Amino acid sequence: MHIPWTRTERRWLDELLAAIVPGAPGAPAMRDLDLADFHARLDEVAPLPLRVLLRAGVWGLELAPPLVVGRLRTFSQLDATERDAFVRAAARHRAYPIRQLVETLKLLACFAYFRGDRIDPSKPLESRRS
Repeated sequence: MHIPWTRTERRWLDELLAAIVPGAPGAPAMRDLDLADFHARLDEVAPLPLRVLLRAGVWGLELAPPLVVGRLRTFSQLDATERDAFVRAAARHRAYPIRQLVETLKLLACFAYFRGDRIDPSKPLESRRS
């Protein structure tokens, strides 16, 4: 069974990932990357339970700012500073499911950021430097 993500859900996921990987000097921010191939690959290889839980988690975090930072807005309605504060607060939240959702998205953000030709795990580190 495959239920494709809606455009809105993908935007929410991308915004959450961008808040987790904002970028650094000399490194692109997540929001500057084209994640279309990542989404396609995730839909292709992720098992159904992971896809269902990930989608539920994205919905949960999108709607969680009133519980986490006391703002009556969705995550998408927060500005960049508020999003950063939300991610930090959610990562320390007293409720384990909220903390775990952030940890899961951190891992997913790593997969999204280091996908494709930029990193080939089959090559030794020495050959990647050239």
